[in-house]
Amino acid sequence: MLQQYNSLVVDASFINKNFVQVSVIGKGLDFYLGISSISYLMHHKKEQGRYILQTYENLGHDLFRTKVGQLQKAMLECVNDVNTRIILLAEKQLNDKQSDLLVLYQLNELNKRLDQQEQLNPQQAEQLLITFCQNLLITGRVTYEFLDLAPQNIYVEENRFVISNMGISYKGSKFHRPYTPITDNFYKEKTLKHMMHTYSFQAGLVVLCAITKINSAEFFFEDGQLKSNLLQDVLKLFKENQPDLEKQKIKLKKQFASLAKVEKPFDANISKIIPFLSLILSLDQQKRSIFSLLICHPENPLKVENPFFQQALDVEQQYVGFGKLDGVKIVPHGYGHGKFGKEYHYGMFSNGVLTDDGTIEIRVQNSIIYILKNLIISQKYQNAVAELNKHIFWGEFDNKSYKPNGQCLLLYEINTQKHLNKKRQSSYFEGILKQGIKQDGQEFLKNKTEFDGTYLNNQPAEGKIVYGPKHVFDGIIQNYQRVKGILVYKNQVFTGEFEKDRVKEGVINYSDGSEYEGQLKDGLKCSQEGKFRFWNHKIEYSGGFLDDEFHGKGMLTILQNNEQLEVEYNKGKCLTEIPEAFKQLMQKKQMQEVKKQSDGKKKDQQQKEDEDDGGIEEDIQDDVQQDDNDFNEEEG
Repeated sequence: MLQQYNSLVVDASFINKNFVQVSVIGKGLDFYLGISSISYLMHHKKEQGRYILQTYENLGHDLFRTKVGQLQKAMLECVNDVNTRIILLAEKQLNDKQSDLLVLYQLNELNKRLDQQEQLNPQQAEQLLITFCQNLLITGRVTYEFLDLAPQNIYVEENRFVISNMGISYKGSKFHRPYTPITDNFYKEKTLKHMMHTYSFQAGLVVLCAITKINSAEFFFEDGQLKSNLLQDVLKLFKENQPDLEKQKIKLKKQFASLAKVEKPFDANISKIIPFLSLILSLDQQKRSIFSLLICHPENPLKVENPFFQQALDVEQQYVGFGKLDGVKIVPHGYGHGKFGKEYHYGMFSNGVLTDDGTIEIRVQNSIIYILKNLIISQKYQNAVAELNKHIFWGEFDNKSYKPNGQCLLLYEINTQKHLNKKRQSSYFEGILKQGIKQDGQEFLKNKTEFDGTYLNNQPAEGKIVYGPKHVFDGIIQNYQRVKGILVYKNQVFTGEFEKDRVKEGVINYSDGSEYEGQLKDGLKCSQEGKFRFWNHKIEYSGGFLDDEFHGKGMLTILQNNEQLEVEYNKGKCLTEIPEAFKQLMQKKQMQEVKKQSDGKKKDQQQKEDEDDGGIEEDIQDDVQQDDNDFNEEEG
């Protein structure tokens, strides 16, 4: 599935190799596109840290590209403190038309969710509303991500709230909690304006239910239409100067089954935010437009310390985001993005300076480079550097070329690899690079092969290749082809030379204990002067071989006493009378019986091993020593 677009998507094998699934968090539904996903709690296999892995399955080309575009923008340009941070996008290609999209989020110590929280106090309620406003301004309206505000998707850390992108929904179950009216225009036409109106209502209702602990489903009819009068009655209770207020509270509480065990659902003093809740929880969708302006300059209705500037005030700076005025200039403080010299900065600012939670975009000739500060995928490395359509890496880099230079973890953008021969398609590399050229380290290929060793001209030169269980090569490589070394395959060991990546000449030690030394052709013994030592190491044949069989003139030698016998074979059939002493040493009946008993087990095990090493096969035959008759006298 070749996708021609700016991408930092890597191969999913990196996640499978380095992270382990702890539990299933839940199934989700994308708020905007409507596609389903499933999220898992993950741990790193070798280090501390908690992560979320979200998987969108069976996406076609166009949908995959659309979703990646949204998520990638959130990952690179929307680094903030109100969203779980995206640290990796990966593809698992299923076929030419479909792929799974994997999204890895940093979770760290976030544990408690909003649906597990007690009633919010007024300060918490205001902060939650502000968080929802920040999320819309920073991420929601520019990426269409992080839009589902259901409490199970919100993490709570003291008085701080963090919105996840899991979109967990319990629709169809008794745990389902609707937060938006089915009559909203968004469900008829998914424009940005309609999305913002529906998001605003959702934000208001989540805040109201978090204050009162009302089950939001009680505000809706079964067909999804809003019980507007009931909602307005609840909002009125929080307004001042209401006659018979306590009686109304008691009366209204009885209308909500979910409040049976809630002592005081309507007692919170939310006078600061109730006027805005009344507007954004209106069926008149135009009234909800106030929501996106609640923390914006100049009015800043919620009076946050550092409001959001939706337009740049300085042509050179081009800054948009949170901050405060200093004369006619904005001092960035909080999330924002702008041009600083020749660089573009995105992320969290403090008194005008980009903090460690941010991204620096640099244009170098025709390349777009991103320095992703504090994007941690391994404790060994802090900053990440990404080049669109090429790679993302963690570790040391050259400050001028921005190429990996030193100890690094390098992940390749997946589309850059698809045009290569399969044996060269790399998933990731960890080791030492010099100006982007691999020197020494470990590389993991898409065909499940692993190389560990030294490099020459950015290609494997000498080291160990692991293809799978009991399938290993250790030696010299040139142009991705083995030249000389040791090959272990299916309990057999070859030591010698290779030609065009195939065994050529050397020594093979077979699984039954027998041994061959000589030349090979297509993996078969083919030599004028070869040697074969039988499984018991008591007798040896030296002479000609053809198509893996004794052929031509040769010599049988009993090794204990050096007794020799000249023999002649024709394609495995002995033309010479064999004395009994030689016959007995050449028999392997006992070995054959053991072999038969274990054949079933070997077959199942071998099938698994073949799957583990990507089905890579070698020329070496399973057992070169054949049935007894091949090495014994035959009549006629």
